[in-house]
Amino acid sequence: ADHLRDINNFSSLMAIISGLNQSAINRLKFTKSLLPKKSQVGITALEKLMSAESSYKAYREALHSAQRPCLPYIGVTLKDLIFIEDGNQDIVYSPKLSIPLINFAKRRLVHSVISDLLQFQQIDYEFEGDPLLQSLLENIRVVKTDAQLYDLSLLREPRNAERS
Repeated sequence: ADHLRDINNFSSLMAIISGLNQSAINRLKFTKSLLPKKSQVGITALEKLMSAESSYKAYREALHSAQRPCLPYIGVTLKDLIFIEDGNQDIVYSPKLSIPLINFAKRRLVHSVISDLLQFQQIDYEFEGDPLLQSLLENIRVVKTDAQLYDLSLLREPRNAERS
């Protein structure tokens, strides 16, 4: 996850953080305590970075100052677009003309959000392939449902288990 932050891949970073915060993973308190303290502190810092607190303020600041290439977390952009859509009328009425008009202010807001997102497509990442990593990812065992993941979690740490 630290590497994803280092290369400004906020999209994958959020995916990792979301995965770590699923109930089946989050309940593994004893297992988490076995992580090196540095890793625990690092995960907490990354969770704060990607927190929804104050409308993703920490993430927005990091994104704004990030060097390119950069892969934004699209969820924040979508929330912004939904906020604009829901909070602004498509048609406004001119008191002077008494006719309906297109709300161009709303269209400018949408344009601004989309333009900000498009700027991140200007510079590509340049990675060399890693056949070993690619093979590992292609052959990884995928848990298909949350119930299966939770069952595996219970095998690792049964409910009400004592620390061993």
